[in-house]
Amino acid sequence: MSAGGSHLVIGGELVPGKGEPIVDIDPATGEEFATVDSASLEQVDAAVEAARAALGGEWGRMDSFERRRRIERFADAVIEHAMDIGTLSTSEVGMPMRYSVGEVLAASDYLRHFAGHADKVRGAVVPTPVAGDLTYTLRQPVGVVAAITAWNVPSMLTAFKLGPALAAGCSVVLKPAELAPLASRAYAELAIEAGLPAGVLNCVTGGPDVGSHLVSHPGVDKITFTGGTEIGRRIATAAAQSFKRITLELGGKSANIVFADADLDAAVDGACRAVFLFSGQQCIAGSRLFVQQPIFDEFVERYVAASSEWAPGDPTSFDTATGPVISAAAVERIQRYVDGAVAAGATVHCGGAPLRDGIYARGSWYPPTILTGVPAGDPLCTDEIFGPVVSVQPFETEDEVVAAANASSFGLAGGLWTRDLSRAHRVAAAVHTGTMWVNTYSAVTPGAPFGGVGNSGMGREGGIEAVHAFTEVKTVHIGGIT
Repeated sequence: MSAGGSHLVIGGELVPGKGEPIVDIDPATGEEFATVDSASLEQVDAAVEAARAALGGEWGRMDSFERRRRIERFADAVIEHAMDIGTLSTSEVGMPMRYSVGEVLAASDYLRHFAGHADKVRGAVVPTPVAGDLTYTLRQPVGVVAAITAWNVPSMLTAFKLGPALAAGCSVVLKPAELAPLASRAYAELAIEAGLPAGVLNCVTGGPDVGSHLVSHPGVDKITFTGGTEIGRRIATAAAQSFKRITLELGGKSANIVFADADLDAAVDGACRAVFLFSGQQCIAGSRLFVQQPIFDEFVERYVAASSEWAPGDPTSFDTATGPVISAAAVERIQRYVDGAVAAGATVHCGGAPLRDGIYARGSWYPPTILTGVPAGDPLCTDEIFGPVVSVQPFETEDEVVAAANASSFGLAGGLWTRDLSRAHRVAAAVHTGTMWVNTYSAVTPGAPFGGVGNSGMGREGGIEAVHAFTEVKTVHIGGIT
């Protein structure tokens, strides 16, 4: 892998981009980290054509056992370059090295998991009332996939999409986020190194024009997208024009519920991870924290004290737990939400203003911020902020908190903390969300489906459900067998 290379990957070749170059900014310093090639619309066309040619070539003819072996080699190549890719993520996103390298290792695990599905994608024999007839189904690749990723956890999001798509036998055109293209682009280069046939995995970097052209391209059969809800809505509208298949993993405003019988040490630690990990820049962030009234004051006191352990620092150090936010614009957006909540009567217990002194003099830094007394309808309680900001709200009863948790247009994830197993099952079932964690937060595994309801999207990534999402089911009926 060419460390920091910025070319496009089209048809198994590294190709200079012909579009307007992307300036890649290091959010820890505010300085230019790299200049990245961008695709022209004609190069997007070429990438789609290369992907379609791969379906009709070696990849399309390859038996599923060999396909599994190739994806496994791909996973091996990712591990071999974990430090290189992790360093790119740290420079592009500000993700601390301990997490950026760990994220690459987890991405390799996802690829390896889905490699195991490649030779297990199967149909079924269907009973028929006609003697001598045979009806069965086939699961066939949906075709060319446009995979569009977000910037916040680039390796994991790339693996979420590539693993099941490749296992199903599809070919892919990957379009990384404009704010962090290099870490994702590295996977397309490693695919060549691992022996995936030319055109199986292509990568076109660029801005909204590249993404829009890819989404509307007649040669694309499916779109899988991770990002904001509004962009997801536009993608769904565009895809509907030609009935492209879609998987959308969108925003979230997750509820994290702490009952009075919870292990407070574990709940405080989990609540910190739920919203301060990755500086709150995660779609699953538990940014609506509900704490039962009898323990509310004690919990807030402990929570504020524990937040100091998540103070942001140098992301290149493996000792750092939290880095910067993605940009100066993100800092300004976060501050508008905090200022608005304070004007509406909220109390800030820690944080609440950008960090600008000492090591924070350059770059985009915002500290863990905890508020109480935020009105339920305030934008800080309803909007996805994508920053290390949490509102803590008291509740009395189980029914009350379930209703509050469900009073959101989002439904991606959530958590609850209790020693009562019956309550855990009851509340987990009652909250309208795609994932619910009990006495933990943010645990993901490749075998489990992940995705949201409502404005958090449609479809699932992870598990056999993800593989099936990259297939079409064909029914074959054979009559007159004697």
